[in-house]
Amino acid sequence: MIAVQGPLAREVVQAIASAPLPERMTIVERTLDGAEALVAGTGYTGEDGVELLLAPADAPGVWNALLRRGAKPAGLAARDTLRTEACFHLYGNDLSTERGPIEAGLGWCCRPGGGYIGAEAVSAVREAGPAEQLVRS
Repeated sequence: MIAVQGPLAREVVQAIASAPLPERMTIVERTLDGAEALVAGTGYTGEDGVELLLAPADAPGVWNALLRRGAKPAGLAARDTLRTEACFHLYGNDLSTERGPIEAGLGWCCRPGGGYIGAEAVSAVREAGPAEQLVRS
């Protein structure tokens, strides 16, 4: 998968796409620079963009086509900075067995009263107050 995110992401990908890109939160099949791909109107940065799911053998050609059109590579640390600012938590980084949804600021995702695995633990932290609170800076 290649994630293309940022203010020019859709323009860059559209330049190599066989048809219009999908709207946000939808997925379509497209040909990108001659390669068949699933193009998802999603991303994990808080920025607009798309995620491209390709056969491994096709990825280098599409990657190079994106670079020729101005895409700039960025690593996972850059993605982590953006997703943290957008409050897009990642299990193993921001959520774990030691830091649950209340500590991570996701209490709104957990219905009070139970009915799901872990409900008792979430309720206990909610009632006692979290020992720590993950906040964006």
